Amino acid sequence: MIKQKQRNKLIQRQVQLNQKLFRRRLLCWLLRKHPVQTFLISLLSLQILFLLSRIQ
Repeated sequence: MIKQKQRNKLIQRQVQLNQKLFRRRLLCWLLRKHPVQTFLISLLSLQILFLLSRIQ
């Protein structure tokens, strides 16, 4: 039972790490291929986040 929980935690941590790496790789690739679009999209998403936080 305890071992199972530990294993699950390890798996979750691994998955999170993989997701981070994947996002970073994706970002790097996008920046290389489409620097301007990526920049604009990130600005847009930041503004949206800002607006959402203002609403709450």
